[in-house]
Amino acid sequence: MNINTKEVEEIKDPLEQALAADSMLSVAERIVEHLKEIRGAAMRAHARNVGGHQASIDLEMNRTSMYRAIRNGVSSAVIERDEPFWQREAMALNGRLRALGKTREGIDQWWLQIIQPELDHKTPMQAWNIGNREAVLALVP
Repeated sequence: MNINTKEVEEIKDPLEQALAADSMLSVAERIVEHLKEIRGAAMRAHARNVGGHQASIDLEMNRTSMYRAIRNGVSSAVIERDEPFWQREAMALNGRLRALGKTREGIDQWWLQIIQPELDHKTPMQAWNIGNREAVLALVP
């Protein structure tokens, strides 16, 4: 894949060049976030194929646990949990989302696809993975 920056590099006015570069950077950042979502969906699909349905839907898994599930081909139920407190908090959050009428697919979409202004325009999963867990929990009363 090649991103062509030639047009931006050829702009003579430094301010215009900076603004054009910033615009291109914003697009690149959105592409990176989208690629992370695609990677996550592919990881879940693979986990479902090798480790069963539970491994693919267990959104409380951190990336290390998900890779371990894929590598070992086992259900997430037998994977050693990291950070049990936060796992319980995420499960409770999922329960609150279900109580609000969200389906399993709706909960997955909320975690992975809905960008939240309160989370610096990140999805809840992105914010969760960088450690902004309290802010994610605060989104759902």
